[in-house]
Amino acid sequence: MKTPRKAVLAAILIGCALLAGMYVLLDRGQRIEEEEGPGPEISAGEQGTEVGPGHVYWDKRSKVFKYQPCGDPVRQYRVQAEDVDTSTEWTELADTLRQMPQIPRFVILEGIQEAPDDNGDGVFRLFSIVRTDPRGNCKEDRIVLNAPLPGEVVSSPLRIQGRARGGWYFEGDFPVLLTDWDGRIVARGIASAEREWMTEEFVPFSCRLEFNAPAFGQGETPAFAQRGTLILRKDNPSDNPALDDALEVPVRFATQ
Repeated sequence: MKTPRKAVLAAILIGCALLAGMYVLLDRGQRIEEEEGPGPEISAGEQGTEVGPGHVYWDKRSKVFKYQPCGDPVRQYRVQAEDVDTSTEWTELADTLRQMPQIPRFVILEGIQEAPDDNGDGVFRLFSIVRTDPRGNCKEDRIVLNAPLPGEVVSSPLRIQGRARGGWYFEGDFPVLLTDWDGRIVARGIASAEREWMTEEFVPFSCRLEFNAPAFGQGETPAFAQRGTLILRKDNPSDNPALDDALEVPVRFATQ
């Protein structure tokens, strides 16, 4: 059955009219957007903020809080907390940090990194505390230490517990070091997996260290002399430095 020529012409005309109408609507919308602008602008408090993990600590000498982002072991920022919107949480964190000077606490902060001030220090304008966790660390996607916690007072024997992904082990273990404030080795040990380690998942580990605490001089012990570092090294049988990794946790030695 043939379609009448008039019907075909009518359909073509209707299609052209619809296309013309759509063009008018699109052109009108574009002109309205050009006249009124693209929409509300993002305020200064919402634009340019960064949310990232790092460590914050109380610098007793300069009497300021300092923030060190994960992945940047050199750069530190002085925390400016006047704009923080969780004042109670910041006050509690600040009080805890003051009680343990130089002992960092893992945090995830939202704020803006600003240019250095007159003293040459970078400034981190803190807006909010997303997370604070004494067990957290910058490598928690690979290894987590449950005990001891950062800043905890340790004595012999020291029980170490945590979990690490299978790639942190070799033949089911990895080396552990305990050093004093000057980097001298106080104790060595081996952390052992508590179940099958040949997996990409987290595997619990434990270790026991026995050691002689560093000898302190007569009289009051300087705070820095009590500091030490617990080092959990990834076992690297290849001896390729590019594959080295370690978690370093600050601790304090018990005074005699």
